[in-house]
Amino acid sequence: MVNSKKEISNNTNKNHPCWVLFPLRGLDITDEQHDLFQPAFGDFTVVSKNHIRQIIKLLNLSKDPVHGEQNEHDTIYMVENATFREDFHSFIAVRRRGNFSIKNPMPKWVKDAKARSYQIAALFTLVLLAESASGETCGLVEQLHKQTQSTIMFDIDNGEFMFQSGGRYHLRIQPLHEAIILSLNELKQTLYKAQYQHLTNALLPQRSLLPKSLSRAITQAAVRLSDAIHSVTPSSQLLGAVTAMEILLASQSEKYESLTNRLSALLGNESLIQHDVETVLQSRHLYVHQGQEIEEIEISLKAVGLALSSLLHYAKIAPLFSGKDELVNYLDFIHSGDNLSAHWDEVQQRTFHDLQEHERKTVELPFLESLSKVILM
Repeated sequence: MVNSKKEISNNTNKNHPCWVLFPLRGLDITDEQHDLFQPAFGDFTVVSKNHIRQIIKLLNLSKDPVHGEQNEHDTIYMVENATFREDFHSFIAVRRRGNFSIKNPMPKWVKDAKARSYQIAALFTLVLLAESASGETCGLVEQLHKQTQSTIMFDIDNGEFMFQSGGRYHLRIQPLHEAIILSLNELKQTLYKAQYQHLTNALLPQRSLLPKSLSRAITQAAVRLSDAIHSVTPSSQLLGAVTAMEILLASQSEKYESLTNRLSALLGNESLIQHDVETVLQSRHLYVHQGQEIEEIEISLKAVGLALSSLLHYAKIAPLFSGKDELVNYLDFIHSGDNLSAHWDEVQQRTFHDLQEHERKTVELPFLESLSKVILM
């Protein structure tokens, strides 16, 4: 956040509506005008780099008779190049009430805005990835890891040289000229598609209507999965994806068998087979406890798909429960019923089916199928 000396010196202790901007890569907004006076999403919006000149002019920096024009020009340049050499396309702009102080450059309202930006960015990352057929999404610049991998090889005896350079190709943020381009209205329509609307309802409002334990679990799992998606290595990607599922469905003291059982109750066995849950969890165990790296990218992709499917289903049924414990107990009940149903007659099976609060249905994620084909080529 950039402030002029004039602004700070004239500041009072009274809180004002302030905006905090966080650079976002992979998504650009086509709207010609910013919407800071009527934000599209309540306490936040998305502004393009093309809006920065409009926004900075609202500060009236040019009114300074000596340095006004230069101050305005310098501020525009600084904001448009906020990440220095890191490319980005737009900003998540979060509105909070506060005031600027040299003594406290990172007050609580700015920290709160930062946490909110991670929540919003996670929603964008997950929904745009689920929409993509080729693994493209977006993310906050500060979340992104360097993805270029360069290898230089010499054979001095034979006078040979080879250079290889590239990055991950399975889940990626597009370069500067190839961002996902949407209007704010198109972005809102995408977020509220039937498949994502429950996750959007859990994450988009500033104050969730869900019970605190469920809201916290969904938010933490979404941010953790988003971080995993932006990780460079398959091992860290898989670890983050499994951690996201643990946040939703397990506690520290429980074994992986409980996680598998609840995933089965939440998603159904067909989805677990599709995402190869046994291999995913075993690979995570070997990585954490024996340091065995995951070499197969397909395993980490399946882990991401499994976690994303779990989060979408979890967000859909969350409004039916008073807290996380009650939801988890419900899934344990469903799993127990699955195990016993083979011994029940038709009436008992129908009764059990009627007691189920959700439909176990595989979530279609186009990027999984298309990227698996690429990996196998």
